[in-house]
Amino acid sequence: MRISLAAVVLMGGCVEVEDVPDPAETLTTLTTEPGPDPPYVTTLARIEAGSGGMELDLDGNVLMGDFGASLDGPPGTQVYRMTPAGEVDVYADGLIGASGNALLPDGSLLLSCPNGLAIPSDGNIYVANFGTHRLVRVDRAGKVSEFVSLTGNNLGHVTFANERLYVVLRTSNQLASVTLDGEVTIIAGTGDRGRRDGRALGATLSLPNDIAVSADGTILYLNDVVPTAESRVISPVLVRALVLE
Repeated sequence: MRISLAAVVLMGGCVEVEDVPDPAETLTTLTTEPGPDPPYVTTLARIEAGSGGMELDLDGNVLMGDFGASLDGPPGTQVYRMTPAGEVDVYADGLIGASGNALLPDGSLLLSCPNGLAIPSDGNIYVANFGTHRLVRVDRAGKVSEFVSLTGNNLGHVTFANERLYVVLRTSNQLASVTLDGEVTIIAGTGDRGRRDGRALGATLSLPNDIAVSADGTILYLNDVVPTAESRVISPVLVRALVLE
């Protein structure tokens, strides 16, 4: 499994870091049974970290930044790696609020903390707003307009694959696909908050945030939080997969 970006990390605002946990105490690998016929949602791993940005590297590892345990608390300092076999370790340390910058293979900075940004085959830029339910389009001339209005009041990240956008509906606890003609389809999540695996539209999610896609476009990786009541606490997280086919 291969993908173009080599890594994803984020360095947020600088605040004092206190009581950083020992990495050896933060790692949990889950074993899961084979899922039903696609599409279905399955949980791959639990990580004692806040739900920051995530991406796949050239070897098919899932890289996820630790934003910090709470939106109000000290920032996380690590980027975790989950191998295709489901083994989790610390990939990098010494960051501040790891969430979602992207690095090119040569190490140069590509993006700087967008919540959700995708550039699909039509050449326009699509931005998911963290503070609203709107997916915004910036065309090649720089004109900004609302593309579609989605459910909830808080979007996560967005990616492009299979000639469509995949958008995380964070507070709606769902995942949507959006064609470049603006047709919206809910593809995972009942809308209730939870951690139930199974058939995609019967599964439940818990404040999902980022999304990454396998090179062949058949698996979408999500991170969501283990707590199902608190809205400010974003740790620990689960790495989950939506298997499309």
